Amino acid sequence: MSSRRQIREAVVQFLYAADPSQPLLPDALESPALDLLLEPLRDRLSLARAKAVTHLQQGRSKFLAPYRDLVLRLARLDLSDRDESALPSVRDLFEAEMAIEENLDILHRELNGNKDPNRLEGLLTKLRLLNQQSRAASARFHDTRTDLPALSTLRKDAIALTSDLPRYAERLERALDPAPPELPELSKVRKAHAAIADLRAEVTSRLDAIAINLSTLDELINSSLENYRPERIDRVDRAILRLAAHELRHCPDIPAPVSIDEAIELARAFGTTDSPRFVNGILDRIHQGASQPTDNL
Repeated sequence: MSSRRQIREAVVQFLYAADPSQPLLPDALESPALDLLLEPLRDRLSLARAKAVTHLQQGRSKFLAPYRDLVLRLARLDLSDRDESALPSVRDLFEAEMAIEENLDILHRELNGNKDPNRLEGLLTKLRLLNQQSRAASARFHDTRTDLPALSTLRKDAIALTSDLPRYAERLERALDPAPPELPELSKVRKAHAAIADLRAEVTSRLDAIAINLSTLDELINSSLENYRPERIDRVDRAILRLAAHELRHCPDIPAPVSIDEAIELARAFGTTDSPRFVNGILDRIHQGASQPTDNL
């Protein structure tokens, strides 16, 4: 469950990014701005996925050394053109699994180093593609039939050597699934997924409600100014005031002092030196129901 602070900060950041002179339309809430607000949670998801993948793929490369010998056996066979094409998937599987081993090693080093989310996500995407290639190659040589005894023996040896591979391949697919299954090893991945879905839903719901009442909220804010033109309001302050004014007028379950205090904290975190005092004064007048005439400078 996303914290109230996370939700409020995300709403303020979105309102700040929006053009204060334009209406905040509900269909604009699925914009790149909201995606940007979710980026820290997506980074956490990438990290959780990467850790799960390295854990679930431990031991996957154990068959590569004997399998390399099998590929060398294939290369030494005196085959006709027809026979040469009978088991190309044996080599395809080896090449895919070698690439998987290499990328798992890079992923492990990244987790012990910078933990760069973009690099982690790129490696996970590449591993998914290589895993699909490996599974396709494995399926092909399982389906291949040959009359040549040497190739038939080689095929049987390849199948025996890779008997555990489907289990590893399935684990990797599950770890990278958009809806990760209920596996203990993927609990942190599911938790990261849930955090993204929860924050998106909460922020979108709050922004949608603000958008519907935006003009009324701005009128309320502007009418509470004293000796201050509305267009002079700092964009950060206006974003905080819009959120807090919405809570004061449309969220009876949130005590007014709580909304005001939290707005002041947001002003301290994101605004200027004068922001906390300015925000406090406006919200106090809104709470008291006072509509002071505006004296435009």
